Amino acid sequence: MSGVVYFIQAGRGGHIKIGRAESLAAAKNRVGTLQTGNHKKLSLLAVSSVSSGSASSAERAAHVAFAGSRLQGEWFRPTRALLDAIEMIRYGGELYEALGGPGPVVDNT
Repeated sequence: MSGVVYFIQAGRGGHIKIGRAESLAAAKNRVGTLQTGNHKKLSLLAVSSVSSGSASSAERAAHVAFAGSRLQGEWFRPTRALLDAIEMIRYGGELYEALGGPGPVVDNT
């Protein structure tokens, strides 16, 4: 199953949620859903399409890559490394490239 991995920020310079959704539209809808319970304005910073493997695996890879800045659940501190990865994705980079590693192993046999 493909999908997207999204990065949502709470307020200017605030914490960042790394999550997954089935599509860009679903990621945008997720912002609205999360906004209901959040007093800070949420912004969708970046969305990366997952072309191989699953969105779940890609999301997990992002969580592992930024584990040192994890606050709670899917929320992370906006470290320089995380912000650089988001910036790379915003300018057309692939998620796994932005994470600094190879993509998922896909067995085509």
